[in-house]
Amino acid sequence: MDTVPKKVDHLVRAQLFHDRRQHNERMQQMMSGSDNQELGERVDYLTPVVADGDTGHGGLSAVMKLTKLFIEAGAAGK
Repeated sequence: MDTVPKKVDHLVRAQLFHDRRQHNERMQQMMSGSDNQELGERVDYLTPVVADGDTGHGGLSAVMKLTKLFIEAGAAGK
């Protein structure tokens, strides 16, 4: 039941990694005296991860548990 939430966690960690890497690279370039045109466009890696929490075979409690796992893994939710 936790295979897809693990994949969501993997995706969120990858987004955070690439966002941190881009931030560090841009800061290093700015410290070395590069102007904004040399930096290029900033990429927004932190887009929401949306996942389907309905397994299609299970009651309300199974869906609620899966949804909770998704949110804890970093998927968009409330």
